[in-house]
Amino acid sequence: MKLKGLILGDIRQQYKYGFYALYTLFTLLYITVLRILPMPWKELCTTTLIFSDPVLIGLMFMGAIILFEKSEKVMQALAVSPISVHAYILSKVISIGLISLLSGVLIALFSGMEHSYIHLTVGIMLGSALFTLVGISLSAFISTMNNFMLIMVPTLIISVAPISIYTMGYKSGVMLLHPSISLIELMSGNISIMSLMAIIIWCIAMYIFVCLLRYLFTMREVSQADERRKKIVGKIWHMLFCGTFVAYMYTLIMIVYYSREPGSRTGVADMVLWSTWGMTLQMHAYFIENIVLFIPFGLLFPLVFKNWMRWFTIPVGAFISAAIEYTQLVTGRGYCQLDDFVTNTAGAAIGFFIYLILCAGWLIWKKIR
Repeated sequence: MKLKGLILGDIRQQYKYGFYALYTLFTLLYITVLRILPMPWKELCTTTLIFSDPVLIGLMFMGAIILFEKSEKVMQALAVSPISVHAYILSKVISIGLISLLSGVLIALFSGMEHSYIHLTVGIMLGSALFTLVGISLSAFISTMNNFMLIMVPTLIISVAPISIYTMGYKSGVMLLHPSISLIELMSGNISIMSLMAIIIWCIAMYIFVCLLRYLFTMREVSQADERRKKIVGKIWHMLFCGTFVAYMYTLIMIVYYSREPGSRTGVADMVLWSTWGMTLQMHAYFIENIVLFIPFGLLFPLVFKNWMRWFTIPVGAFISAAIEYTQLVTGRGYCQLDDFVTNTAGAAIGFFIYLILCAGWLIWKKIR
């Protein structure tokens, strides 16, 4: 209910200060331009305009919104209110996202081009969320609109410049890691796992970063008791662990699946234990690599799931390893081997024991401090 009230309050504020009128003006202008463009230009220009209007304008609007709230002492009120930082940030993301979605869909409908509206909707919402979060993070460091414009211009250049290179024909797979390129591909209907994963990871990382900033600025605005500060610092560390865990899982997926072509590793499952140890140093290295690959999982999982779930770190690691081996067998992206399952599980166990040792060391240090 608190989140719903915040969203409705943000929408009323945006309507009151003319944001909806500006979006309407830009939308009508872009629709007019697209209607008079020749057909060969429409497909590229439609996606680019949808990206620049609903998505990037959210970045600019957030500066004005946050500066207005700073002048009204909203940050100080937030620090002592029961409203969480997460609800505050989500209300901004959702309210701007709804305007962006409405504007983008209208531009697509009246452009005269066929679109995959599912991909378009997902792309607009993810893009709007990402650049709204960027706008919130930039506004944390400024106090005037002039300062915001100075820091926003290089941010827009970094965001938009790679699109020009990409549309001119340089379409390296590495460029899909840039959020703007991933969004253009997604909204164009050229969906790929890599581009979708890249933009989701960017959104999660940016959300964690913005939450971290807001917690820090909340602490600075209003002095709280030691227990309150400890709780906030604990949440910051937990968000950092969550971000690291997400980055690790993304890297793991890229290593075990997308570093190989589908069907490049075909054959039956190898259920002979220790068969991959081999006789050469290289084979020994591959064997040890499978252990090392899951040590971060065993260390990070209990840091992210700090309740009773932490005691299931090793079984969950074993389940994920089994799922990887089965999927590799089905897709042909890797060999299904019993040794891989055993070594991955051993890596998760080693990581979990490292976690237990660190916890014990922390408790001892707190007692003798």
